[in-house]
Amino acid sequence: MENIYTDIMGEVGEFSPVRNYFNRIREILSKEGNSKYHEEYLPIITRANAEKTKKIFLSVITRTQGKRPEALRETLLCLSGQTDMDFEVLIIGHKLASEGSSLVDDIIEEQETELKNRIRFLELDYGNRTTPLNYGFANAYGDYIAILDDDDLVFDNWVEEFHKAAGIWPGTVLHAYIFGQKWMTVETDKSTLGLRAVAKPNTDYCKDFILKNQLYMNVCPPVGLAFPANTFKKLGIIFDEDLDTTEDWDFFMRTVFVSGITDIKTATGIYRLWTNAESSATLHTQKEWAQNREVILQKFEKCPVALNEKWISECTHPGKFCNEQQSISADTRKNIIHPKLYYDDGKGFTEKNSISGENMDQYPYFSTEFQIPTDAKKLRFDVNEAGMVILKHISITITDIKGKGHIITMNEFRHNGHRFEDTIVYLEPDPQLVIDISSLCDPISIAFVGEVTTNISDNMIQYCNSRLKKSFFRKIISSRRKG
Repeated sequence: MENIYTDIMGEVGEFSPVRNYFNRIREILSKEGNSKYHEEYLPIITRANAEKTKKIFLSVITRTQGKRPEALRETLLCLSGQTDMDFEVLIIGHKLASEGSSLVDDIIEEQETELKNRIRFLELDYGNRTTPLNYGFANAYGDYIAILDDDDLVFDNWVEEFHKAAGIWPGTVLHAYIFGQKWMTVETDKSTLGLRAVAKPNTDYCKDFILKNQLYMNVCPPVGLAFPANTFKKLGIIFDEDLDTTEDWDFFMRTVFVSGITDIKTATGIYRLWTNAESSATLHTQKEWAQNREVILQKFEKCPVALNEKWISECTHPGKFCNEQQSISADTRKNIIHPKLYYDDGKGFTEKNSISGENMDQYPYFSTEFQIPTDAKKLRFDVNEAGMVILKHISITITDIKGKGHIITMNEFRHNGHRFEDTIVYLEPDPQLVIDISSLCDPISIAFVGEVTTNISDNMIQYCNSRLKKSFFRKIISSRRKG
């Protein structure tokens, strides 16, 4: 490996992507660049490898704090009914009180012998919610490792589908379709919390992995993923314990960048969305989520990525992967309208000259208002960063210092999308509206109202692609005429 690295590095420039890729891989593998892996988890991995007595396909990691006994029972019941029993279960009891530890022990004892013999119960009394994942992965015996939290449900084909896919595409991350469903806890006569579904299952997470979508937000729940164990054990790709939210997204993507991913186009479980129970969404503020997200995005920018044919095709043929079945669903996007206003003071649009707004309406509708800086000559409105959206029923009003409102029509602003009747279709990330306000007298505020949807029809995609082709040929003809 070292000789290959030396030979390649001698042939490429200092700033080449190839050099950067290999340097990042070396950094991940080095003790200096990955001290937590080498000092805390490699000894556990070494011990677990020595203890392993037989080959196991899948290690299932289940975190629990003993607060949801009925949910844990349901999770284990799902595992007892698997059509493929080539797995083990590691229940990681995190910061359990004595009664919590006893409760988990009792639940394990309730299981049938065939499942009980596959369970290891490990307790951990330190770290945040990410630490049990690293601890579980390090102790795992399986060739693949999956996360099944104590509040998720899987179908009887869950292990089987992973196993079949691993036989065809070994070493890749396995991604199965998962239904989303809203649930709530209810009090029962026995003073215990029952669990009740409050909506029908939806197909929000029954989508193929689309790289540029996943770089913006995570739409692949952990319950639908199985990771090759060696990326953790031998490459040292571990969970970032400085993160207490979205740690799964960060780990998932860093692993995919190296291992690739295989889509399993079969639903294998239900990701439960709790409407009234404690979860990471309720335990952490929106500011914490935003800060962690920014940290993760910065990490992505530095990660080595080996692009495969499909990922390149997603960039060169965006419409091909932008239909309703492949795009991020509307329900998933309900919390990610992030309006932002950029202003040009004569030096162009920059992050320094930007103002983050707030959506005052409910998805899919948006309503937001910004104060206009006195030195602004042009304004740029971004409804979000992801793109692959439609803006409908857009209303833009600029108010001047005298309180007079000026309506901006669709013909009075520029955009980087495709106009389709009374809507604007954005197939690419970073959707923009640009308005020249240099001729207006003392504008003080601007308001945007409209609707966002991801339901881009085939007709719209074909229309946009035809526009792109016509524009391309016009440029060729124009350049030849000039020549």
